[in-house]
Amino acid sequence: AANGIVWATVLGLLPDKIGNDFRSRYQAKFGQQPGWANAGGCYDSVNVWAAGVAKAGDPKNYKAVAKATESVIWRGTTGSISFVDHTGVQFPAGTADASLGQPHIIVQIQDGVQKVVSPAPFTSGTFVLPSWMR
Repeated sequence: AANGIVWATVLGLLPDKIGNDFRSRYQAKFGQQPGWANAGGCYDSVNVWAAGVAKAGDPKNYKAVAKATESVIWRGTTGSISFVDHTGVQFPAGTADASLGQPHIIVQIQDGVQKVVSPAPFTSGTFVLPSWMR
């Protein structure tokens, strides 16, 4: 019934080696697949925070941790996470470099399977015009 539906997220678990490795580990630990956003997004957020703490040296020095995250570039399950003025950089709107921005992915349900149709290089399928739009 949902065939052809398109949805989007700026916090999507990518269908690449890093994302798929996370899916496998999550499945092994919890007995089910993670959702498209929250599990991977939380995992990445904790890793970015930990990288900021490592640079700042003190997890309770919140200002130093916040400042340190400005220099973190973390390639996680949801793409590359980096910040400018404490704002996450998006790919492709905020940067043309996929290694510096978190992709805003566009997903289409095709024959019951969710396929990332944009942006490259994170695609797992191509957009198919639904029959109800022809």
